[in-house]
Amino acid sequence: RETRNVLRVSDARYIAITDPEMMVYKELSDGIPGFIQQMDDEHGSDGWHFIALMLQWEQNVDQVDLYQVGCGGEPPNSRFVGFIANSDAGKHLQEIKEDMSNHDLIMSILNKHATLKVAVGCQKFECDKELANIRRSLPSVLYAFKTLGDHVPPLHHDREERNGNTLKAYNGDQVRYELQADSEHRVSFRAFNDDGAINCEVRLQDGHGGNKVDYIKVFFDHQVVFEKQNLFC
Repeated sequence: RETRNVLRVSDARYIAITDPEMMVYKELSDGIPGFIQQMDDEHGSDGWHFIALMLQWEQNVDQVDLYQVGCGGEPPNSRFVGFIANSDAGKHLQEIKEDMSNHDLIMSILNKHATLKVAVGCQKFECDKELANIRRSLPSVLYAFKTLGDHVPPLHHDREERNGNTLKAYNGDQVRYELQADSEHRVSFRAFNDDGAINCEVRLQDGHGGNKVDYIKVFFDHQVVFEKQNLFC
């Protein structure tokens, strides 16, 4: 039996995560209470039905936003990752068959905009998806160094160059740091001193609930002064 049909009979508010990407974009998940409050304020606690959750790139702005759906369809450069259902709204979902994708489920919600109160809560990015993924990983890198090694990598730079999923930051002609993040959120980072000597490096798996650190190293005078492996933070 299609277990997702339990969503149709729930009479409580709930959040349905339909894409694991939801778990690694903290600003979007942190924005959920605000989305709900805004809909309650505008329509009353029982006057709205659904909020689709979306990531959207190449928007010339970095922000979390909520807007009412005026038409069906999927915006360009976007990805739906879940939805919020208000109390008793699940009954408006159509029967969810086994061959129905999670994406099609959200699209069916958006297509009800003419008869239901439906909004989109989204995290918008100024840059494209790949660059957003790289930049999103830097706070996790800094957190790992601070938590595990009480170390702050040098980050000051005056320009950046990107090649695929790798970002290089320069201070003058000197590489300040290299940051790489793949589509599975595996992250590699190396930072360098003013003389070009390596300052620190880390490789980790980034996640919403924490980071799995494969290894982390801090250098001084070309020697390793701190090193750990296989930790969580």
